[in-house]
Amino acid sequence: MEQNSESDKYAKAKIEGPNLRLPKALLKVNTDPSTGELYYFKIFEDDAKKYKHIAEEIAAGAKPDRKVYRMRRQELVNAIKYEELHEIHRISKATIGLVVDSESLCHCHLFLDLMGTEEQVKTAEELILDKIIESYNGLSFPIILMPPTVYEHRIRLHVNKFACLLGKGLRNVLALQVASGSWLQMIDEAPPGGPQHERIVYIYGPKTHVVRAVALINSQLYEPGESPEAEEDLDMLYNKLTFTEMMESITYGASQMAVSASGSGSSQAEDQKEQKQAD
Repeated sequence: MEQNSESDKYAKAKIEGPNLRLPKALLKVNTDPSTGELYYFKIFEDDAKKYKHIAEEIAAGAKPDRKVYRMRRQELVNAIKYEELHEIHRISKATIGLVVDSESLCHCHLFLDLMGTEEQVKTAEELILDKIIESYNGLSFPIILMPPTVYEHRIRLHVNKFACLLGKGLRNVLALQVASGSWLQMIDEAPPGGPQHERIVYIYGPKTHVVRAVALINSQLYEPGESPEAEEDLDMLYNKLTFTEMMESITYGASQMAVSASGSGSSQAEDQKEQKQAD
């Protein structure tokens, strides 16, 4: 049972997808970021004869593997130090690369590049997920590792609606991310050149997950008919879905919603505790 629980935890923390961003060959290290090209800003590999040793392991029956994920820079900053990533490399023996380009930097994202044998990559991935999941201090955590290519959508909100969406201690944002399987980036300042009362929410993830997030946000913030603009925006997103994607969007996530609800329950308990302390 415990082993299944562990595997379920890792499955909930990632979405795998094809690597359409990074080339098969290793990238350059510390390339001038102004070029906008992909480059490693950090790579963890102590074995000067890595390729020779990988070849020997493959000859002995091991299978080579490489996984590339998109992740948020905040996950790295908040949960894992470079020294800890180096230790994960030492334990797993997988090459760990942190990759950026102009697009990922613009969205405060990066690419996690894991290379080695299947077992090495699996070990490194799970150790990294363990560290980040631990930083959430609870049962609820969002998707941590996304496919390299994700869909992006922006919602413009009045500052009052934005404040409602944030919730106390950002707990509502976490619950929305868990329930939708998307990432929300909340920009609590007026957009450049835009009205002072306006705020922007950036949503990232597979297209169906983004649509789900928009639907959840609209249901929280608006009564039916209150915001024709929000309804039109959601209709536009639905119209971009294929039939298969639409069915996936409708049927996804009973388990995620249950996790979100349990997380909200614990958040309410924490709110009550804080209120009592205040009184």
